[in-house]
Amino acid sequence: MTNAPRLVAMLAIGVLIAACSSSPAPSTPVAGSGAVPSAAPTASPTTSPSTPAVSTPPTEAPPSPSATPEPAMPFNAAEMELVGQIRADSRIDCVPRRTDLPPKAVAGVECRIGTALVDRVGAYSFGTAPAIDAYLARLATAKVTPGSGDCATGKAGDHSWPAYLPDEGDADGGIREERSGCFLDENGIANVRLTCYGNVYMGVLGKTADIRALDAWTWKIQAGDDTHRDPPGLCSAPD
Repeated sequence: MTNAPRLVAMLAIGVLIAACSSSPAPSTPVAGSGAVPSAAPTASPTTSPSTPAVSTPPTEAPPSPSATPEPAMPFNAAEMELVGQIRADSRIDCVPRRTDLPPKAVAGVECRIGTALVDRVGAYSFGTAPAIDAYLARLATAKVTPGSGDCATGKAGDHSWPAYLPDEGDADGGIREERSGCFLDENGIANVRLTCYGNVYMGVLGKTADIRALDAWTWKIQAGDDTHRDPPGLCSAPD
């Protein structure tokens, strides 16, 4: 009986040891067991906000160069004088002409008439030299013989003015220097050519084949001018 308490104590110690040994050990993954520890949440990679592409504004095409009208050339003294020698109603859109002048011309102007009958008028000065050489050269190109034809009736030709004087030169016995002629050019368009007094030669380019009408227009007297005059009406210089 003296051993009973001791036996109870030993049994109690045994029970305590058994209880401690039965406590679950902390779960430790074992290699090869297939147990995978739960991974801590992985921070998803930070995605930088996409930078919007910078849109390049469309490049404007440079404006196509428009034809800039050339400034009107100022008239020199000789050109101004020529404009003044053209009948007043024909001084329309006149500009200096400084290229492709008739041989020996020293000044030229061109006026754009622009009617149904008349395209333009050119006037040329030869300084102190007579204008007849340029006149005759142009008629020769058109195969017009001096003294032939009848412009007033529409037949290509040439005649001197004034009609009441003989067609002969003052000194050499040749033809007069004051003349008017007409022809159809290579395009079948009526042309009138004339010399005013002295050193001025004029050319009239028509728009039709009507020689008679173009000649009448060239000889027309400006309203208000003296009708008792010798030169063709297109020559406004006093006779």
